[in-house]
Amino acid sequence: MDRAVADIPAAIRDQIHAIYAEHSDRSVRDYLVDWIFFEAWRWGDGWMTDERSGARLGVFHDHLAQTVRAAVVERMIAT
Repeated sequence: MDRAVADIPAAIRDQIHAIYAEHSDRSVRDYLVDWIFFEAWRWGDGWMTDERSGARLGVFHDHLAQTVRAAVVERMIAT
């Protein structure tokens, strides 16, 4: 989890902060941030970059991604 927080690209960090600033409903925030994780983060590879975007998976409701999203956002928002 620490790597996911430490290596988060600035654009994605800004996107997550914007979602939290714009939406007070937790389920909406979680849904929107889940999509960021499903599209741009892999357990073994970390954050997907533009040059690796072809390796993105079209998977939604991935339990591992949701668990990591929750832990990363909790740590990121706390800092």
